[in-house]
Amino acid sequence: PILEGVPPGEPASLWHSSSPEPRDPAARLANVDYGGHSICAAVDQGNLYGCQFHPERSAHAGLAMLQRFLAA
Repeated sequence: PILEGVPPGEPASLWHSSSPEPRDPAARLANVDYGGHSICAAVDQGNLYGCQFHPERSAHAGLAMLQRFLAA
């Protein structure tokens, strides 16, 4: 998965307050605490990955996620 090797709690850049929810709860790959609310931050459904944050602005963890995404 795209988050393999990224430690829990690793910071990511979130610049907006959108909070979509996947229909299938099993598709949740990561959550983020945003002002006391748990927001789905990443999904994995079959061959579909989605992020609700900016990996390109999330330092080393974001770079690792983008590299894994391209390799998937």
